[in-house]
Amino acid sequence: MVQTTPWSARKIPDRLPGRLSGRGEAAGKRIRRGIRVSVASGRDNAGYLCAAIGSTATLALLFDPWLVANGPDGTTRTNAFGRISATSSMAGLWSSTPPSIVPVSGLWGLLASAAAVVTVSAIAINFRRRNRALGYLAVAASVATAAFVLVCLIYLHGQGPALRAMAGAGSPRDPGTQIGLIIRAAAGNGVYPVPGLRAVSYSTANFTTQALLAGAISVVSAVAAVAQWRRDTDTA
Repeated sequence: MVQTTPWSARKIPDRLPGRLSGRGEAAGKRIRRGIRVSVASGRDNAGYLCAAIGSTATLALLFDPWLVANGPDGTTRTNAFGRISATSSMAGLWSSTPPSIVPVSGLWGLLASAAAVVTVSAIAINFRRRNRALGYLAVAASVATAAFVLVCLIYLHGQGPALRAMAGAGSPRDPGTQIGLIIRAAAGNGVYPVPGLRAVSYSTANFTTQALLAGAISVVSAVAAVAQWRRDTDTA
């Protein structure tokens, strides 16, 4: 059996730094090579990358309030999924025809969110595995996202009067409504609407900045995806 001498024991550590430095250089080369490949892939697929970022932003904006309606007794908000939040003093609670809660469908918001998820997933997988079918799927999903967002905007615009009525106080000739308005004014939550005494301003339902941004971003994302697909088709 060969025993390690003091001289050979000193030589063993001398070889370790070289091995470690060699491994470090190899790892650094692999990292730099991966970065160059990622940058080149991102440059060649800028349209798909823009569509993925835009779809992600659109998906996040779907959860914000999209439509705001101001009524005589408060404010009503809803997002793309039909989730309603209202602020009201319930002045018309005792009215014979109190304001009713109108359900707002969230179908178009759900479809838009599903299409956005498919867009991002298809583009992410296509970056790793180049596949023409995934490119078609990404384009179709991005166009569908924009279409669903625009339809959702049109639908919510049509629900504006109903949302505004939810923040109403009931018929002014109803004794229950008058009692509610008097209590509201006494509690400091508003002023009693005496006819001809003071001016009262009302506004219709309005889209929020988030809703308009979602519509614009989804359309730009779809255009970018289609442009990228046309470019890949022409160069194929």
